[in-house]
Amino acid sequence: MRSLRLLGLAILALPAFSSAIVWANTLTEAQVNAFGASDARFQGIGRVYDGNSFSATGTYIGFMNGSHWGITARHVIDAGSTGSFRFSDGQYAITQVFNILNADVSVFKIAGWDRNVWTPLIRNDNLFTPGTDLVSAGYGLHGAQGNSPYTLDTIRRGMTSKIERTENRNLIYGNRLALIDRFDRPTDPNFTPFEGFGASGDSGSPLIDPNGRILAVLTGGEFELYGAINWYSTITPDVANEIQNITGVPEPATMVALGAGLLALARRRRRS
Repeated sequence: MRSLRLLGLAILALPAFSSAIVWANTLTEAQVNAFGASDARFQGIGRVYDGNSFSATGTYIGFMNGSHWGITARHVIDAGSTGSFRFSDGQYAITQVFNILNADVSVFKIAGWDRNVWTPLIRNDNLFTPGTDLVSAGYGLHGAQGNSPYTLDTIRRGMTSKIERTENRNLIYGNRLALIDRFDRPTDPNFTPFEGFGASGDSGSPLIDPNGRILAVLTGGEFELYGAINWYSTITPDVANEIQNITGVPEPATMVALGAGLLALARRRRRS
């Protein structure tokens, strides 16, 4: 599911209303809901609360340095904040948040984590190839394209897309490399099986590539119309290194050096 943040300073002040899924109008809600609920790559994607307020979406990334960790966008939850990381069947305290310098990315400690979920990897190279297949999931406003006003609930919905391009862009906390995807029409050649787009509530949701790596987290986007684009804060090598320095969660190159194969990388489970 593509997550997006609506344009405008007024929207930026309201994280809960700046990203969720709007899906292609050839898909049914049941199809999108089933994809979000059943795809193993989405098991660790939950709702982030800043204090008691729903903020947007985050992803569990593993257990290292004596703590469980999640990743999201910095505009979702910032250093100095605490809150909770919630699923339909449980919630966990967010006890500490760390910002990634000059990027719209933050990582957070999770207390009491007791789930065994598929865990994505932190990417550590600068190769973002147009046309690469992507999956994502998130929470927030939702509905079929063109059927606004969209509604809000607590269901995780999934989407597919492709990398459109990368570009340097002002991503709230600095001018960074942004990954761009597009909300393709059903007649477009890049249309994907669960084509979707962001709306309010999915900021911070991950883009996961076919090798199980998080390429980026959702930062912003245009309105939920065919042809519109989302932009994501990319996990460039400097971001990956800072995430590893803070959390200890290995990136793919480290795991390869330890002798793990690509399949094992893509299916790594939580360490306990």
